[in-house]
Amino acid sequence: MTIRPIGPDEVSRFRTVLGHAFAFDPRPESEDRFRELYPLERTRCAFDGDRLVGTLACLELELTVPGGVVAAAGTTMVAVLPSHRRRGLLRRMMAAHLEDARERGEPLVALWASDSAIYGRFGFGMAAWSVRVQLDTRAASFHERSASPAQVDLLAADEAKPALSTVFDRARRERPGMFARSPEWWEEIRLRDDPDDREGATSYRYGVAQQDGHPTGYVQYRVKGDWDDHGRFTVKVQDAVALTPEAAAGLWRLLVGHDLAVMVEASNRPVDDHIFGLLAGPRRAAARMVDGLWVRILDLPAAFEARGYRTDGRVVLEVEDPLGLVEGSWSLEVDGGRATVSPTDEAPDLRLGVDDLAALYLGRADVDFLYTSGRVTGERRAWSNLVAMTGWVPEPWCQEVF
Repeated sequence: MTIRPIGPDEVSRFRTVLGHAFAFDPRPESEDRFRELYPLERTRCAFDGDRLVGTLACLELELTVPGGVVAAAGTTMVAVLPSHRRRGLLRRMMAAHLEDARERGEPLVALWASDSAIYGRFGFGMAAWSVRVQLDTRAASFHERSASPAQVDLLAADEAKPALSTVFDRARRERPGMFARSPEWWEEIRLRDDPDDREGATSYRYGVAQQDGHPTGYVQYRVKGDWDDHGRFTVKVQDAVALTPEAAAGLWRLLVGHDLAVMVEASNRPVDDHIFGLLAGPRRAAARMVDGLWVRILDLPAAFEARGYRTDGRVVLEVEDPLGLVEGSWSLEVDGGRATVSPTDEAPDLRLGVDDLAALYLGRADVDFLYTSGRVTGERRAWSNLVAMTGWVPEPWCQEVF
């Protein structure tokens, strides 16, 4: 068994293995898209002799963190053939991938997990939630003090494209967990609209909010109809970003305002989505929280010195790392909203795993369970100080699965 990158003539074999693991039949026409988006030299794949049996690809991300941006390796397309499981191949591919990211000076690795029990053993922590929203349009009354809706125009894809990239680039710099979209990503991932991918729904529709002559929000969605006696339609939101309360109000009113539509479904929204404040009855936006972005810290000083902080303070952390990459005791001192991190021999205030430290990294607010469950040990005051220092507004969120 060997671990190595694939070459240009092995893309088809890579995708065949991926299709076995994730239950799809690869389309030949998507191979060129793969080569354009995923650097082949950053793949780390398992071979049994000459046979490709495990896959791992990598995206080079510019990831927003509290108060800044960092370079991050985006782990994706991780799979092992069912004939070759339980042989340590995932661990070997992941170890090679993490070492490559460290050598390239990337302090973080990020991924979406197909199974939330897999990646903690490699030091990943769940750093952002993803919320699935279902809103019955027949019960969608808006709060009397919610913002007045901005003007929203329905545009063709080519007309909407400049506004989408402008709005998105402004928004992603403010929210931890979001990453920059390259022109290739916009074309091949975000705007591509193959009929085979629509699952019985329409092509993409685009609504763009305008204020003072400038775009301040957009929504990308499909409509799926059920032409029974009652004409029940579902609006399926693919991507939505609003820079102002007015833009959010306009976009959501557009979505619930479709004739015959009885349901709006949005599969990946932040926990502080505008809709929960816009509605008079927030319970009517039925929400289900699932794990979103997972983060792995490769260089603790570089990662924590790259982000901002809400309060100043100092805490000594003893970090356990199953791979030994950032194991040890660290002094984290914040002054003027910026951190200095260094190894120390001092007695620790807190003991925690690198996965739980990663869960704090993007500024999640709901992390006290890490302490109350016993996963983090030490002084309660030190824990409260650490949570106050690392917390952030807005809540972290990753805009799409990769």
